[in-house]
Amino acid sequence: MITSVAGLLSAFQAKQLELLKAQSVVHAPTIGEMYEGLTRKTLERAIPASLGLRIVDGFVMGHDAKLSPQVDAMLVMGNAGKLIPHTSRYAWPIRDVLAVFEVKKNLFGKDLADSLSKMGSIAIMHRAYLRSNEPKDVNFRPSSRAFARLAGRFPTQSELDDLHSIPGEWTRMIAAEQLAPVRIVWGYEGYADEAALRNALIEQIKKNMGVEGLAPPALPNLIICRRNSILKMSGHPYIVPLEEDWWALIASDRDNPIRLLIELVWTRLSNQFDAAFPMDDTLEIERLAPLLWGRVETLGLLLGWRYRASALNRKDLSELEKTPGKQWEPAEIDQNEAVVIQMACAKGGLNVDDPAFVRHSRREGFDTRAIIDSLVSKRLFAWTTETTARPITNTIQMTITPDGRHWAAENGALLALWIKRHWPTPTGSVE
Repeated sequence: MITSVAGLLSAFQAKQLELLKAQSVVHAPTIGEMYEGLTRKTLERAIPASLGLRIVDGFVMGHDAKLSPQVDAMLVMGNAGKLIPHTSRYAWPIRDVLAVFEVKKNLFGKDLADSLSKMGSIAIMHRAYLRSNEPKDVNFRPSSRAFARLAGRFPTQSELDDLHSIPGEWTRMIAAEQLAPVRIVWGYEGYADEAALRNALIEQIKKNMGVEGLAPPALPNLIICRRNSILKMSGHPYIVPLEEDWWALIASDRDNPIRLLIELVWTRLSNQFDAAFPMDDTLEIERLAPLLWGRVETLGLLLGWRYRASALNRKDLSELEKTPGKQWEPAEIDQNEAVVIQMACAKGGLNVDDPAFVRHSRREGFDTRAIIDSLVSKRLFAWTTETTARPITNTIQMTITPDGRHWAAENGALLALWIKRHWPTPTGSVE
């Protein structure tokens, strides 16, 4: 569904762009309004009408009633927004803002810097709102699962309570992104290719080291320029496992950026309304090229981020584009892992020192910790304590294919699609 919707929206937008470019308008503000209007029309087609949401422009209003810089489009809920007298613009409370869009006809150095500043100020406003009036009764399960996929373990309560711990910084960033407006910069023209866009962002980060608005938690979730994009891997939904405590924070892509936009916005809506959105109808995985890693470090009582930029150049990116696109597939498991998954799902988790588990492992000839470590490395499980682990999701779907191999996945719909594509008549499946 996502790829199909993205394709339709891309075709719609391409046709409308042709109409805009054919206009003889030279008045800069009017040109800006034309592109902002196109953006709003595109977004309206991506948002389910049943949710009763609106797309408006104006200002985000913080908990202290202060206003953000003017934004070109906001996806909002509720009716608490205030129409600014004698205009069509609104001031909307940040608690009810689901996404914010900054639109640029041309995205180059100054425009990129301006966009990063605006998006950063909104992220800072939202953090101030959380500190002053932290929402009650929020289901942070999506953030807990994102942390587990990142670190291979669930956050402990002490880490969540310790504001000066490295895991605490990770969890606060992931949890804040679950609740914050999705922040998207949309440039219709500008940097010619993926490499130029990557280099421009790195230069902006270098120039502004130590500036709160360009720290990882405040960076935009998505920057689009032509068909190139830069994506923040903050866990909703995109995230990859840590590499020696380095977090792959940002990656780039040169495919259809609207697909990434839909994934981000639909995930935000799913978290907000606890609703299931249509899954993708393809097994294709986005070709993401790593751009920036970050690692949280401490110096005395100070805690901050250290960066490591990717060395990929224009030639490397071109070669990467030539490689065959990756297809999603479930994790391959052995028969012992399949039994352990069933045991863990039935009990809600497993302790490697549990006598029954130890006896079973001895009979079957495997080590309890080694098999749990294997399932954690595949991000089917995550540790909850030093000896206890449980599935990252509530259920794990498993199947045996006709060639006798065992497979497992947390997404049953994707697993069913994968089976249909490769084995139209599987031997059977078990949940």
